[in-house]
Amino acid sequence: MPQRSLRQSLGEIAGYTAPPAIHSDEDVWKQVNDDGVDAVAASMSITGRQLLDVLIPEALLQTEKYRPSWIRRHALDVLIVCAVASVAALIPRAQLPQPRIPQVVARHSLAPFQPIRDQDLELSTTPRTTGAFDKVKDVVGRYPLGPVKERSVLAAADLSSGPLAEALQGRTILLLPLKLNKSKLPWGLPAALTLVVSPRSTGPEPLVLGDALVLAFAATGDPPMAYVAVKSDQVPRLAALLASSDVFVAIPAPR
Repeated sequence: MPQRSLRQSLGEIAGYTAPPAIHSDEDVWKQVNDDGVDAVAASMSITGRQLLDVLIPEALLQTEKYRPSWIRRHALDVLIVCAVASVAALIPRAQLPQPRIPQVVARHSLAPFQPIRDQDLELSTTPRTTGAFDKVKDVVGRYPLGPVKERSVLAAADLSSGPLAEALQGRTILLLPLKLNKSKLPWGLPAALTLVVSPRSTGPEPLVLGDALVLAFAATGDPPMAYVAVKSDQVPRLAALLASSDVFVAIPAPR
């Protein structure tokens, strides 16, 4: 039985279209070698997996024959590249082994917005986590932006950008709606800001919250909801105005 050509095998794939630049089986191999499997498959309106299913058996067959042609010289090279690309594409990133390195973990569960102490932490050899800390001293004094489970690796995205242990003393943490675009903040968090609580109706005087500490933003909310640490003596007046007022950011307060 005469051997089917590579182009004949490709032509049996549903949706296949022959690229104008490919006139022979050698053209197919040259294009794959030059442009890669995915690019050639896209030009044929098929998937890379479908192209590999045709190329790999053909490459194995050609390497068993003595034909001093481009295919004989390069088919096995292309096969190796295709096979490696195929295997890599089929292995999910989550299944690839992660190197284990010393990283800072929580000895016990941690509450949000509570300053972290040295005794709350330890180093543990765990799979590498993006943004994780490798020194306990770099975490002490910061606070979690949300609940932290026992033995969790502590990463920069989960914590305040710096320590605020003393600054939080004598303050109450409230969830306040802030009139601003949180995607274009001119300052990092935590930030000491002046907030103005402005009543929507005439009568009550606006309340100025000097040196309010904006700790973090909640995941959702329009306007954005922010966790703000305010001085405890400001809470009663703020509570009386909040339901009928808007909260604006004025200017950064001096630290």
